[in-house]
Amino acid sequence: MWPTQVEKALSLGFLLCLIGRDLKIFTGCYLANRLPLQIFTATFRTNQNVIMLSQFMYYKLKNLKEKCKICELIVDQLDKTGASCPLELQSERPKAYVLD
Repeated sequence: MWPTQVEKALSLGFLLCLIGRDLKIFTGCYLANRLPLQIFTATFRTNQNVIMLSQFMYYKLKNLKEKCKICELIVDQLDKTGASCPLELQSERPKAYVLD
């Protein structure tokens, strides 16, 4: 079950700092005419971080959609039974406006 927990293990700020650091290293290597191996390593590390960021965003959005589905099911069930919704669920449900 660990692949679905990726967004809880990393923070967005940490990933952005990693990407910023590696882009800075790549830019320095490129502008200073470093060895091709150093430029390749900087490019490789930057690509690794971009892949990690894309995985983070994928699982964040995937789990967000699942949470929304669960909340909708709970609210619909509460509406059918006539029970009142908890406050945190009421704020997520769109309001229905009735025109007179």
